[in-house]
Amino acid sequence: PRKKEGGGPMVDKSLREALRLVHKAVADYGTCALRLDPAGTDRVFFLKNSFELLKSGLGAAQEMYRSPTEQVWSGVRRVGCVGAVAGAFEPLSGVVARGLVVTGLARTKAEVDMIEKWRLEAVAEYAKKSNENLRKAREECSRQVATKVEELMSFSLGDADWTPKGGREEPNDYAVGLADFLRATFGSEGGSGGGEDAHINAADHDELLFSACGRAAEVMMSVLIDGAGEFKGREGGPGGAVKSVNAHGIAGMRRDVGCLEAFAEETGVQSLSAMFRELRMFTDALLDRDLPNLCKPENEEERMSRYPMLDLVKLRAVLEKYQGLGMAAKIRGKGGAQDGILQMDKKEVAALLTRIKGQI
Repeated sequence: PRKKEGGGPMVDKSLREALRLVHKAVADYGTCALRLDPAGTDRVFFLKNSFELLKSGLGAAQEMYRSPTEQVWSGVRRVGCVGAVAGAFEPLSGVVARGLVVTGLARTKAEVDMIEKWRLEAVAEYAKKSNENLRKAREECSRQVATKVEELMSFSLGDADWTPKGGREEPNDYAVGLADFLRATFGSEGGSGGGEDAHINAADHDELLFSACGRAAEVMMSVLIDGAGEFKGREGGPGGAVKSVNAHGIAGMRRDVGCLEAFAEETGVQSLSAMFRELRMFTDALLDRDLPNLCKPENEEERMSRYPMLDLVKLRAVLEKYQGLGMAAKIRGKGGAQDGILQMDKKEVAALLTRIKGQI
């Protein structure tokens, strides 16, 4: 498990108690074996069963953490605890093996060698089973995180204004809410949120964050281009597709992307902000005053150099719902927060669409 700076591993208190009880049960088993068979006639039976008891005990500990609800924190907790139990078997089996020797249950070199053989076999067998449990826990948690991301964005995206008359300085509520949810669930600066029992190891923490941010970027792009051409929202996916959008609306989404990029950077997870790179590049291109010129066939190389992830099919999808600004609105935009962005009227949009369709 991930460790606190200057502290011990951060795992569920109940898990630590479960592991302690499993260790105690194995130790008590060895003590009873010595009392019941002081002559050591059934030592082989007791020696082998020590590892069987350890496997059963840790298997039961993993079953404690089945995710009972659809809540994300429950899934995160399960991943952390199942992973911790999986990692506990090998060191605990070593403790058991040493205990069997120290207590006198193993009295010959042949028996000591036999213990090590059984220990390694038990480690391999348990690893196979626990890794499968961990895989299922990770998949379930990833699904819960993706579903929660979709729910949060579905509720909020419908309230966003994609054709505002003017620009705004703050990101939309859905972006702020999503960043707050991810911060509360996974923490920031590489830590885990959600209370003591939600802590998971660094690899799982980062993988779940990549999954969440990747799904968020996918939803945002889908919402922006949904309803045009081949880009339809997946069945059962988030609603709130953008029916029309103008330059100020696109500028608003760019601020939303910036909000989520800022969260990704504050986590300290390397390359996490790259999950929003295509969306950042897409909105940047739509606001670039050079876009009409860059979309000329003879300027393809320059366009690819500046916006290598810009997809012309997706660009066409947005332009087909682009609401051109009137001359008065274009004049109002100058000198304010929106100064410097591409603001097209209907004729300019139509000309750009014709230029793009000729290259698809």
